[in-house]
Amino acid sequence: MKAKLWSAMLGILLTGCSEAASDGGTQAGALPTTQSPVPIRPQEPPAPLPPPTLMGSWMGIYTCRQGETGVELEFTRETPGGGEGVFRFFALATNPGVPAGSFAFTYQRTGDTIKLFGKEWLNRPETYYMLDAELTLSPDMAVIKGLISQDGCSYIEAKRR
Repeated sequence: MKAKLWSAMLGILLTGCSEAASDGGTQAGALPTTQSPVPIRPQEPPAPLPPPTLMGSWMGIYTCRQGETGVELEFTRETPGGGEGVFRFFALATNPGVPAGSFAFTYQRTGDTIKLFGKEWLNRPETYYMLDAELTLSPDMAVIKGLISQDGCSYIEAKRR
């Protein structure tokens, strides 16, 4: 009984398909077979994304004559190709004699290269000077590290907080 029912339903379906094909495909809901397809325009490539932001706080260490020193780089303003921030330094448990201090900086950014330039003191310990540095941003945007250009200094590295 079930086999006859399925056979009958299949016959109706096949008959409906052949009727749609025999009338040129003009039944309601079907496209006429004489129409040509609408051409598809190629998609324009998406606009390049702006470089991810440096904004925020980065914590780490740097080394100069006074020894290994804690650092916080806070990027406070971005403009196309650069911006401004604050360089804060402080003692570490391994070097407790380092005084705290801070200065404003400007920076230039080209891709993953950041050139940092000391601008003005906010809190200057005696005998300290502002630093300039050339930094590289890691591909995952989590670490910046590089070299400090003043005599007696070497590297700096900081991680995004």
